[in-house]
Amino acid sequence: QAHHCSKYSGHTVGNPITSDTPTQEVKLTTVPNHKSYSGSSPPDKITLTIHSISVEPGSSLARDSAITQLFVEFQFLNSDYKDLDTFSVKKPAIEDSEPFNFTKVFDFTSSPNARLLLAEMLKTDSPSDGKISFTVVSDPENVEDDCVEVGNAELDLRAVLNEGESLSEMALGVLSLQDEPELVGHLTVSVQLQ
Repeated sequence: QAHHCSKYSGHTVGNPITSDTPTQEVKLTTVPNHKSYSGSSPPDKITLTIHSISVEPGSSLARDSAITQLFVEFQFLNSDYKDLDTFSVKKPAIEDSEPFNFTKVFDFTSSPNARLLLAEMLKTDSPSDGKISFTVVSDPENVEDDCVEVGNAELDLRAVLNEGESLSEMALGVLSLQDEPELVGHLTVSVQLQ
């Protein structure tokens, strides 16, 4: 399924998980001996799941009737990974959520360059490094219209890796891209370390 807007045309999007698709439940787990994934010992795999999106009541996103569909794209390690955007879902009703159930597995055993980038990310002291930035994008129904980025959410992956624990269904605040950011919704994500 392709996005309708020209800015993202040509991107392959994720496949939704249906009731027929087997899924593995992600639970909060602790790595034995609280091993820290730092320096030369990053995990072999990181599985990132974007579960769902909800809209903050009274927010500009909730009030904007022109926005009817949303998808999420994200960047990870400035790498060559593909398919880092979800399929589109309808904008959720207030006090409801829409499921993405988008899962991406990053296998560092088959990508030495990505493993090196991950190890470098864990060593840096820069507060902006080590974060995964999720961008929520409005996908217009009309193919002639442009996509509009409506908000960003961040996950501090370096903190997760240094703790050595997987995260299960954590709600990340989505902030608008205005001069004075406004909370417009929440993304629910999980990170599994393997």
